[in-house]
Amino acid sequence: MNFYIIRKYCRKIHSHLSFIFAGIILTYAISGLTMNHLNNFNPQYSIQVENYKASGNFPRKPDFTKEQVMQLLNRINQTDNFKQFYYPTDHQMRIFLKDGSTFLLNLNTGEVRYEHIKSGLFLINYHFFITILINGGPIFPIFLLYL
Repeated sequence: MNFYIIRKYCRKIHSHLSFIFAGIILTYAISGLTMNHLNNFNPQYSIQVENYKASGNFPRKPDFTKEQVMQLLNRINQTDNFKQFYYPTDHQMRIFLKDGSTFLLNLNTGEVRYEHIKSGLFLINYHFFITILINGGPIFPIFLLYL
């Protein structure tokens, strides 16, 4: 074989392998950061806090009806997700929603703290991909077709 042909193939193999190993290095870098810094953030969900003032007359003692609670949830379009409510103190009411979100109402001032929980889809899918990559198995080629 000619020396130039061997050199040409070596360059092609080197470039393809460099792309593969760069992807592997990035994969381990991202997974390492997410695994080492779990105390700073949770990759499975994110919490978004919304503060606002609700209008209306609120009872000073805990005797809300379910209809009044639904009116409060109507502003954030969460009437279908209502789960339960209770009074942690005499001047606060906490509403729990089905997706894990909470709604805290101050009965004296009308201030609302709505903590909405969203799923962290990117990192959940990323960790699922890493698990499939490490474990291999027959599902791996099917997963690559999904991407």
